[in-house]
Amino acid sequence: MTIDTLMFDLDGTLVDQFHPGSSPQFALLLMRRFRGLTAPAVTLRAALGATRLMKRHTSDRTNFEVVITEFARRTGIPYDEVAKRFLAFSQHDFPAMKWRFRPIPGAREAILLGKELGFRMVLATNPAVPLSMIQHRVNWAGLGDISWDVITHQQIMRRLKPSVDYYRHLLELVDRPAEQCLMVGNDYQMDTPAMSLGIKTFLVDRPMNRKQGRVRSVTMPDWLGTYADLATLIRQLGQELATAPQSV
Repeated sequence: MTIDTLMFDLDGTLVDQFHPGSSPQFALLLMRRFRGLTAPAVTLRAALGATRLMKRHTSDRTNFEVVITEFARRTGIPYDEVAKRFLAFSQHDFPAMKWRFRPIPGAREAILLGKELGFRMVLATNPAVPLSMIQHRVNWAGLGDISWDVITHQQIMRRLKPSVDYYRHLLELVDRPAEQCLMVGNDYQMDTPAMSLGIKTFLVDRPMNRKQGRVRSVTMPDWLGTYADLATLIRQLGQELATAPQSV
């Protein structure tokens, strides 16, 4: 089958970041959002516990529902109040972290090329946070003017990377067979599990994944290269897409 859908990871692939989840600033902002409802230490422990549960749960609930339910259980704050404050944190507090993010050279050009050649464009980021927080990071990547056909985020997804179930759900959302998709990422552990379903994978050659690539247990991607190499591949796939028979 001809590839007609490009799936892009976000963190480390389209935008550089410096681990905001472990940042003291991130923790302080979150504790401030729940000030007056519970002690700061309780807020932090509840958030960490809810995050750990989100990483391993196997329920049919969304990642957002899992986090909010567990945080509410640990703090005694009503579910609706927790949800409201988490969404407010994502929308209004998280922008204070902007200084920790920066665009990755070559990423925007690859996205624009894919759109120009008629591919369906999917932002297949790890759905550990609400959509508003992802949209902030997209803006900081210099991609705020780009429209996406699908964005994976905490409020709709039921698993995190590297679970293969994340990629199964992703295929359902894009409504394409695996053979028509290309996953573009930067992390062997997080992005190559897509290959077990038949999704082709391109990893951008960056310092982090060079270190991972020396581990014998990792799965090697179909392609590994620079953003210039990715652009070459997208042009090649674009030629195939342009000449492929159109389904009625």
